[in-house]
Amino acid sequence: MVRASFWQWDRHLQKKAYIESIENRLQLPVVDIHELFPVINRAPDEVAYRRVTITGRYDFEHEMVLRNRRHDEMPGVFVITPLKIDGTDSYLLVSRGFLPLTYSSPEKRRQFRHTPSVSIVALLKEGASRKIFAPADPPAGDGNPWVDAWLRVDVENMSKQLPYRALPIYAEVMSDVHGEDAAQKIVSSKSGRDEIFNLSGRVDISRPQPIENISDYPIPVFDTVVPPGRHFGYVFEWAIMALITLGIAIVLQLRRPLPAS
Repeated sequence: MVRASFWQWDRHLQKKAYIESIENRLQLPVVDIHELFPVINRAPDEVAYRRVTITGRYDFEHEMVLRNRRHDEMPGVFVITPLKIDGTDSYLLVSRGFLPLTYSSPEKRRQFRHTPSVSIVALLKEGASRKIFAPADPPAGDGNPWVDAWLRVDVENMSKQLPYRALPIYAEVMSDVHGEDAAQKIVSSKSGRDEIFNLSGRVDISRPQPIENISDYPIPVFDTVVPPGRHFGYVFEWAIMALITLGIAIVLQLRRPLPAS
């Protein structure tokens, strides 16, 4: 428990530095993604949370989803669609936004295949690999069945089932291009306790699904980051539990033994 308390303190400091870097990059001007190509291929982590303009064409036939997502407490998925960037042979995985669970199947998603050729403002993100103790996605590629639903944007493994190699990052379509507003939405205090350990949040699938204005889907949303204050609170939780356990142990040791019968 003491070790867990120190671990959460380390996570608190790391998360503070990480969020500071996010906010700094969101203050940088929006640029054409072509300008970042040299950095993307060399050090993709250096372009994470940069705002870019992208013009290209969606490959709807190789679309996937991120499961166990929610928007305004509504369960659903994030739609991940490969996009071929104009003027290049490069493909980029793009999170087009949120769809309610009702429309998450491949057949029902077809109605949301809007104009293939697009020009968007997007936020670049690093791909996510599986963390220790986190649930695993099914194996992809090499004769395995097509994996339609994923727990995380694992760009490397997603690319294994595509007929081309995607860039080592992905992008989220932005509905609001202002850096300050994006920072407030990305660093969310609504993230669940299980997201502290990089697990997907649970959702209540019993909520009714609205069907009005379905042409507005998918809704551009951000995958959120747990704020550092959450880790700071867990520092004290683990420390208090350690003290209680130590106190119980001392009391048990000081108890006089019962006389032998």
